[in-house]
Amino acid sequence: MSKIHICLPYEDELLYSVLARTRVKNGYIAYTYAAEDFFLSPKTRPDIEFVNAYSDGLLEELEKIKPFSEWIKENTMFYYYSHFIPEDRKTGAFESLMQRNGEHGKNMCMPAKGNRRFLRICPICYRNEIQTYGEAYWHRSHQMMEMDVCTIHNCRLMESTVKISGTASPSLITARPLKK
Repeated sequence: MSKIHICLPYEDELLYSVLARTRVKNGYIAYTYAAEDFFLSPKTRPDIEFVNAYSDGLLEELEKIKPFSEWIKENTMFYYYSHFIPEDRKTGAFESLMQRNGEHGKNMCMPAKGNRRFLRICPICYRNEIQTYGEAYWHRSHQMMEMDVCTIHNCRLMESTVKISGTASPSLITARPLKK
């Protein structure tokens, strides 16, 4: 396994987005090469909203930036989906995320399966990030269901081509222009 250099997270950035930018910055030309280094199983389909069973090398590099518990709190949709559930279920979901065992959904209010959703992006945030950072990223706040407006720019969020679903092809796609 090669040494993975994790990109530092931006404010309100999904962990999936950090990994997508990391894939690009580390020069992985295909998802499959990154998957071999990032996940316990190279056939893993990245969980866009939460976490996966990551390799020891990736976990070690993530932990150099901040504790894994902070990644869950600050860079996943955990608080959004667990906000109104009883404390014992919230604790169970958090523990499942910490163990990266895929059982977190049993304790949270998750969208119905088959719900066709795509990552969303604010066109003004996108343009500003490209100008400021030379790259854009996927914001957590833009992915909240029923949230159709960017809270910063008060403009309508646009759907990308990146499907949030277990049926989507495995990939780590950086924030990019909108669906045509």
